[in-house]
Amino acid sequence: GFYLRYLPIAVPEIAIGSLYGTDFHFRFLGFELGDDFGKYQQLGFGVQHKLTRYFDFWSDIYAGYYYQSLGIGKEVSGQFHQVSIRAEKSCARGRYYLMAAYQPFNINFTYDEDDDEINDPVSVDLTADYPIHIELGGELKLSFFRLRAGIRATPPFGINGGVNFVFGEGKSLEK
Repeated sequence: GFYLRYLPIAVPEIAIGSLYGTDFHFRFLGFELGDDFGKYQQLGFGVQHKLTRYFDFWSDIYAGYYYQSLGIGKEVSGQFHQVSIRAEKSCARGRYYLMAAYQPFNINFTYDEDDDEINDPVSVDLTADYPIHIELGGELKLSFFRLRAGIRATPPFGINGGVNFVFGEGKSLEK
């Protein structure tokens, strides 16, 4: 009903790492949308492991798995999975990366069609048309925070960005 082409939203994430070459990611966002829509809730977690801790290579290689769920009242529910491999190279002022991922998803919309004569429930199930995801991006170090951006090079094309705040950099249990 709103004919939205884009729905940008920022979701807070906490990342803990590196613990023996593994990073853990947790994200959550929830708030009330009002009586018509109910509650917006987004929950996610992920794990990423540094494969090049076992062998030398010209860049760092990571394998990861991420899960995210989305709910809006009783009308919208979705689940998103991502399995990825990422090559990353650090430089003096930051790092850059190339990532390939398989990212299937399904999302379900249900609502009551409010016609003057009938009140029929409508259900729409959507799945990913393009589950292969290729992304090129980077991160710029600025004191205790990082600016990051990425470009999705496969359909649907897109960009992403963010700010990371870094605490305790250089402390890891990589041994």
